[in-house]
Amino acid sequence: MKKILLPILAIFLTLSCENAIQKTSILLQKTKALETMKRIHKIDRLFRKILDNKIPFYHSANSIEELKKNAPSAFFNEVSIRDSWGNIILFFWDQSNNEYGIASSGNDGKFDGWKQRGFYNGDILCGYKNDIVLINGKFVYGPDARPDRNSRKLVIPALKSFAKGDLNSALKFLSNVQQKYPFNLYANVLLGAAYFFLGQNQQAIDIFKHAKRHFSKNSEINLFLSLCYCEMDEMTKSMQYLLSSNFTLNESNYSLTGVSAFKTEINFWIKFKATKFRDPEMIPKKIIDYYENLNHFPYYSQLYSMIFYQLGEIQSALQNFTKAVYFFKKSISFGKPGEIFFLKSRSELSKLQAIIKKSNR
Repeated sequence: MKKILLPILAIFLTLSCENAIQKTSILLQKTKALETMKRIHKIDRLFRKILDNKIPFYHSANSIEELKKNAPSAFFNEVSIRDSWGNIILFFWDQSNNEYGIASSGNDGKFDGWKQRGFYNGDILCGYKNDIVLINGKFVYGPDARPDRNSRKLVIPALKSFAKGDLNSALKFLSNVQQKYPFNLYANVLLGAAYFFLGQNQQAIDIFKHAKRHFSKNSEINLFLSLCYCEMDEMTKSMQYLLSSNFTLNESNYSLTGVSAFKTEINFWIKFKATKFRDPEMIPKKIIDYYENLNHFPYYSQLYSMIFYQLGEIQSALQNFTKAVYFFKKSISFGKPGEIFFLKSRSELSKLQAIIKKSNR
């Protein structure tokens, strides 16, 4: 018995130690990151004092050393020129464009440039390893110093509006949240989704592209971009984003809106619109009968409405009018007035009913 228990105990202790070391490492990185932000903030505060008080400063400065050397008086004598990891703190000042930046290259010591934007969480995957960038007095890239910045709690009222089918209220609420927290993933994706389901594809694309710059590996952003371009009949772009989603889908650990659950159907819908094929044998039966499996969808009904509309369109193209009518009615039952797929389904249903009525005479 001891021979069995000892290896198990050893494994358990090893894993426990590894977890403890990992947590300690993350805590240490967090401490260093926050201390670095304080050092950067101190440099910024002193530099802003020079700018705001219009203290003469005629020299250019592209490093903290130059700044300390050329600044009037003894402004920067007490600031550290290094971050908490021992890297030289980076600085640039473009006087012609009235822009300056202060940055740390982070734990790995490799700086990825001044164009970085967004905020990352200090979790096990990301830690606090990345760069920290301040531009013109504001941190634009770095660890999430404010816990509410990426919180899902900020969008809960919008989720309730989605559940009620009140997209306009959701859109209005999310617009305010997104303006206040432009790097909140939930606010961006849900705001883009609201625009999409209201048929405002270009506005949705603008939001999703903004989100993509900061959350490049999120599969739902790519899927929604693909759907937006699909609805606009820009099939080349639609396919490009769909393929991007194929590569990144497994890297996303969560589904903000549930659209990832419909990825197979989205893939099929885009290919259908791209080719306009009419061969029933090319349409997998699992797609035709997909409605039978839509039982436990976790979020809001707009996606149901979209999928049933797509199935109705496919069946209509194949002249399976009875099934098409069924799908369009299902789409309408899940959708709400004002939503694009509700309106489309109602329009297509009227056309089909007129065709069926004419054929029965």
